Amino acid sequence: MKKTLLLALAGIVFSCSKNDTPVPNPDPGVPGNPVTLHISSVSPEIGDPSATITITGTGFNLNAAANEVKAGNYTAAVKTASATTLVVTLPADMEGGLYDIIVKANNKVATSEDAFLCMRW
Repeated sequence: MKKTLLLALAGIVFSCSKNDTPVPNPDPGVPGNPVTLHISSVSPEIGDPSATITITGTGFNLNAAANEVKAGNYTAAVKTASATTLVVTLPADMEGGLYDIIVKANNKVATSEDAFLCMRW
């Protein structure tokens, strides 16, 4: 009886041990089932032409040049890129107004839920 109880206890202890293989954060996706391109936030939400904004989300291309970012019909310059963050500079000739932020990456398109307000001072 003691032997069975000891074996059962050992089985529980070893089966509950921590897996040493870390899960990447963010998950890069599985080939054939890639991460969805999604914009979760744009910061700041208000700025002037030439403003630098940070776009947070998922599915961005790690190569900055492989991401296309637009504010309405204006093309922004992508400065840095990671799978979850893009840092872009808006064009100096933007007119004041509300603009959807649109990201094209990895043959997909995502549009921000909230518009960016460009203020000309």
